[in-house]
Amino acid sequence: MKLKKEVLLLALTLIMGIGFLGSSTGQIQEDSLNIQLNRLNKIRAKEPLSAKNELLQLIANFPESGTKEQLFSTYTLLGSSYERISQPDSARYALEKARKLFSDDFDLRNQFDLRKTLGSYYRLIQTYDSAVFQFELAVKLAEQMDMPYYFAVAYNGLGNVAMDRVQLNTAFDYFFKGRTLL
Repeated sequence: MKLKKEVLLLALTLIMGIGFLGSSTGQIQEDSLNIQLNRLNKIRAKEPLSAKNELLQLIANFPESGTKEQLFSTYTLLGSSYERISQPDSARYALEKARKLFSDDFDLRNQFDLRKTLGSYYRLIQTYDSAVFQFELAVKLAEQMDMPYYFAVAYNGLGNVAMDRVQLNTAFDYFFKGRTLL
C-alpha cells in the first residue's frame, strides 16, 4: 500500500512537472510573487502590523526576478499598512519609494492603489486638500476601469475627508454615491 502511494505521488509529480516545462522559471517566480502580494493585501486589511513585518522582509529579500511593478505594489502595501497603524512618517517614506518607482504605463489598478493610499495618508496627517486631490484622481481612474468597487472605495475616501472636515451633507452624498454603486 505504501509503495502504491509513493508511485502515485511520483507519477503526479512527473505529470505536474511536464505542465511546467513550457513555463519559464522567471514567469513561475513572478506568478508566485503576485500570489504572495495578494495574500499580504488581504492580511493588511485585518492585521496591518503582521502585514507590515512580512512586507519589510519581502523588500529586504526582494527577488531578482521581481518586476518594478511588483516592487511598487510592495511599497504601496507597506505604506498602507503603516497608515493603518497610524505611523504617518513611515507611511510617507514607503509611499515616496512607491512614487519614485511609479510609471504611467502601470496597470490602472496599481495607479488607483497609489492614489487611494496617498489620499488615506494625506487624510491621516490632516492635509485634506491633498487627500481630496488624490481621491479625485482615484475616481478618474475608476471611471477608466469602469468597475463599481473602485468607485465605491474612492467615494468612501472622499466621504471620510468630508466627515473629518465636518461637512456632513457632502460626506453623506459621497457615502451614498459609493454605496449605490455596489
